[in-house]
Amino acid sequence: MCRHTGYKGKQAMKFTYYNPVKIHFGVDWLSAISDLAQRCKNERFLLVTSKSFSKRGLSQQIANAFGKQLVGVVDEILPNPQLKHLSDIASRLKDFDCIIALGGGSVIDSAKFFSVYNSSLGASFALGKNFERSQTISLVSRPKFFPNTKLPPQILELDSNATKSHESAESTNSLGEVLSSDFKGCANARAKIGLERPLSEVREASPLKSPTRHSPKDNAQAKPIYAFPTTSGTSSELTHWATIWDNDAFIKHSLSDEILYPKEAFYDPRLTLSLSRETTIHTALDALSHSFESIWNNNANPISTHHALRSIEIILRDLPALAENLQSLELRTSIMQASMCAGLAFSNTQTALAHALSYPLTMRFGTPHGLACSFSLPLLLECLPKQSHAYALLSPFRARLLEVFEALEISPNPKDYGLDSAFINEIFATLNARAKNGIFDIKRVKEVFLREALLG
Repeated sequence: MCRHTGYKGKQAMKFTYYNPVKIHFGVDWLSAISDLAQRCKNERFLLVTSKSFSKRGLSQQIANAFGKQLVGVVDEILPNPQLKHLSDIASRLKDFDCIIALGGGSVIDSAKFFSVYNSSLGASFALGKNFERSQTISLVSRPKFFPNTKLPPQILELDSNATKSHESAESTNSLGEVLSSDFKGCANARAKIGLERPLSEVREASPLKSPTRHSPKDNAQAKPIYAFPTTSGTSSELTHWATIWDNDAFIKHSLSDEILYPKEAFYDPRLTLSLSRETTIHTALDALSHSFESIWNNNANPISTHHALRSIEIILRDLPALAENLQSLELRTSIMQASMCAGLAFSNTQTALAHALSYPLTMRFGTPHGLACSFSLPLLLECLPKQSHAYALLSPFRARLLEVFEALEISPNPKDYGLDSAFINEIFATLNARAKNGIFDIKRVKEVFLREALLG
């Protein structure tokens, strides 16, 4: 890493960039599945996905390709995966060698949990020193949408009939319908989150661990993950983190270790073709925030910044057009590439202040994550230190960013998101460690937010 916020000219610098994920972009996902089955003939696979993919036949298509190599399907993954639920599933799984993760961030994060829990490292690794409490959420009530963890998880163990065609009438539904139904459920779930306690009761917990490079002699291995992302935003397929929730204890955990990087990531833009306009915008805004956050970051380096700038350019250029032409495969491909670049950027830096500010909004009002972590970008651009390298790189984007927000009907005003002066003071009094990654004067940012809230 290097202090990339103020270097000048040819000043010497030192930095490290690392991302081991093999990327396949623009592939046909089903052809890639078939190729994977051929390449790994002696491996036993577990499929991790969501229920809607199984209902509509996609899980069966994977079963057709793998035959007896596919030893199980976990399709009970919901948004914001629960610790008890995942632990219960992991304890019941048959032995497997590799994981296919077909879905968004929650699916891929769950696959990461299984990859260590069900490896030689075992539950003690998954729940031990690498499983750190990153945020205590004593401020939210238990959302009603989470699964009843007392019920046994439904794990589909495929038998000799696994290669038969899926006969359900639902199998005729389009892939886009599968994805849209997933995100409708996700949106409805978020809307049920409510606040019961003040933010001042949130206890600051241990920050995320810095990546630990394992040498071969460490013999620390997780089950390999082959990720097929179905959204353009979270980039979990390119990171070594997983977010796991414990709503009984009101805690959000972050599992963090370099062995959690997926082995390969397969990007098929067709997997995003029928996402709703709202979901398309919000997930792309998440990627946009990842990119800005990785540049105004104390952990930034020239390679991460290169990827971030490319992502910003693409999203600001193409997202408004995609919002008006959701069936454009060309634009879907462009935004998926931008999401990939954002992942390559923030996988080395983590996020910063925009994300730290977003969590209370989602907790209190159910604000979609991509919106909650991006509406503040114009204000944060205003607050960047003028002498910083980040300011020189990012300030030219501010006018275009505001134009895009206007075209997408995204307000940059804190008051439009329920941020009155009292709530702003609460948030800034309880910012988590993620905020410290940024190069901002936090006091000045707070003053700007209070000013905008009063003017609004």
